[in-house]
Amino acid sequence: MSIARALMTWKLAVGAILLFANTPSAEAAEPKGNVASIFTKETVGFLHVRIADVWESPGFAFYRKLMSSLGGDEIKAFDSKFTPNPSQIESLTVVMPSTNIRMPLPDGRPIGHSLLWVLTTKQPIEREALLKAFGIETRVKSHRGSDYFFDEGHWAGIVQIDPKILVVGSEDSIVRLIEQQEQAKGIDSPLAKIFTQEAGKHSALLAVNPAAINEAEFRREMPKELLPLMKATIGWAALDLKQETHLTFTGDFATAEQSTAGKMALEELRKMLFEVIAKGMKEMQEIELSATKRPVMGPIELPAFFTPIVAKAALKYLEATLKKLTIESKENTLRTSLNLSEFFPYHGDVIAIMSFAAFVEYGEGGRFYANSYSDQGEEVPYFIRGNFDSIFAALQAYHQDKGSYPPVATFDKDGKALLSWRVLILPYLEKRGRIDRWQRAPLQPNQKPPVVQTYADLYKRFKLDEPWDSMHNKQLLEQMPTAYNLDFTMQNWRMRTDWKTGVQVFTGPGTMFPGKEGVNKGQVRDGLETTIAVAFRNDVTNAVPWTKPADLSFAANRPVPKLFGLPNNYRNAQSFPTPNVFVLMADGQSRRFPPTFDEKAFRGLVTIDGGETVKLPEPQKESSPKFK
Repeated sequence: MSIARALMTWKLAVGAILLFANTPSAEAAEPKGNVASIFTKETVGFLHVRIADVWESPGFAFYRKLMSSLGGDEIKAFDSKFTPNPSQIESLTVVMPSTNIRMPLPDGRPIGHSLLWVLTTKQPIEREALLKAFGIETRVKSHRGSDYFFDEGHWAGIVQIDPKILVVGSEDSIVRLIEQQEQAKGIDSPLAKIFTQEAGKHSALLAVNPAAINEAEFRREMPKELLPLMKATIGWAALDLKQETHLTFTGDFATAEQSTAGKMALEELRKMLFEVIAKGMKEMQEIELSATKRPVMGPIELPAFFTPIVAKAALKYLEATLKKLTIESKENTLRTSLNLSEFFPYHGDVIAIMSFAAFVEYGEGGRFYANSYSDQGEEVPYFIRGNFDSIFAALQAYHQDKGSYPPVATFDKDGKALLSWRVLILPYLEKRGRIDRWQRAPLQPNQKPPVVQTYADLYKRFKLDEPWDSMHNKQLLEQMPTAYNLDFTMQNWRMRTDWKTGVQVFTGPGTMFPGKEGVNKGQVRDGLETTIAVAFRNDVTNAVPWTKPADLSFAANRPVPKLFGLPNNYRNAQSFPTPNVFVLMADGQSRRFPPTFDEKAFRGLVTIDGGETVKLPEPQKESSPKFK
């Protein structure tokens, strides 16, 4: 995986501001009712940005002129490479659906809720084009009769709630959205109301629903003088980018008494800010004095002296602004506003450039790095050998109990593979030890600890008639047994491999794992010592979730799948030698094969009754482990 495809929509939105939105802006569209329907009483808040408004603001005048020099044809050609087209993006809305948020963006965790990222477009998005754009790792799943796209690489869900509205989030968040939209029809959300009234009037709109926040938690952290602000029915801020930039804050209360208390709380907040400013100015003064060691200093000492001076000036300016700030009170509403033009005359340029640069760096072209265990002097590194020993013992115990090795997977009545052989041998891994504390999945808020102490307990928690990525079975992914956890020679810090493994088997006719039926030892006529049972696919880009029925497909008329392949975007591929291949033979021996080992001979080791005579490579002399 090279990029977080589920996050591409956000990157395109920011990119559209900088690069592609120089097409004539559309009239301010009325907020879509379907976007407002996302908000429920649990929704904490949202941030809504109108892309066209930002692009047409004075701060982006230079970029509009710059991009016009490319000409319409070139921009249109680039625009057509994406779905949705960047220049067709109308708005971006980031929604915090509840306080139970584990991640801002889908990051590959199978369980946990994220923010919801909502894109609206000027033209309908074609379903087939969207599925193709997200790539081969994306497929259609269904929950309660509603389809959504599922990006397995990042456990992201993508759903169209309207032909022009796309919602991206973690799968758990998308599933919950489907359920909420099914159950919460007709619920009056204050956020939905403010979105409907104000989203089409402002360049950006930020709204918070205090009622959705756990007040008890805030009481422990929030000064008691500010608690009356939690009584607001809704609080929102609007940003207008015109000839001048204005930021307006508004708070609505249910009663006049609550509004009065809220105003007093804002005054207390202003006093607190004055104290913070005074403390900051004092600290800057001390830094300035420590930097002024002589009456006259050289240019090298200028930065140390200049920084506190600028910081003092900024704090002084902020103090003067807060003093002039007035809080208007009308009926049950409090309002105040700021003119930001004199503070940040180029705010749009700076914010957009920084955001775009940050997300481009986050997404594209993963950086790979290498560890060096593959060139240690011992035949097979001790930690690979130890894991192979655990797996071999489990396979042997399974064979003794069932009369054969496990099938490659469990299957449903239609022949669809559900759960991997790695799940089937869980009860037999128990003899190798209990589940370590660090292997247990972190608990979600208000979640009771699962009763999982051994691998046999873990096995019992699986629903064997459901696929590996069902809403139930996916909760067990984060408890991957130690035996399947092998470090890859090539790593990528952007790829989550916490519950992915390179421990795989060859599957297909003539192998030890041909399919639905298990093979017994008597069928391995080529000899256990010259038949491969398990291989370590030392390739992070082809690691698989350990419960997924995905292994090395073998066929007589096809090349043997590569057990290691340098990623295409590994920047030092020419200088890094291809590592050796590690396998577990059917007699329990862990073996090491050099990359130069003959493929035809290796093919003979994969089959169980091909009659081939294969000379195994001479083992290297064992030595104590080397750490580098």
